[in-house]
Amino acid sequence: MFEIWWTKINVIVLSNEYTWKLEEDLTDEMVGLARQLKESTLMMNQSIKNIEKVNS
Repeated sequence: MFEIWWTKINVIVLSNEYTWKLEEDLTDEMVGLARQLKESTLMMNQSIKNIEKVNS
């Protein structure tokens, strides 16, 4: 009986560790995407400013 109980606990712990790892990976991916978005936005804003300078 103890072995079944212990096995269930191990499965729960491993499942939680897997979930935490997925969440951590997704968070890292979101941070990377946010950085890319910020860089793209800054470049686009700079391009717009340059166009406005040329047109004025």
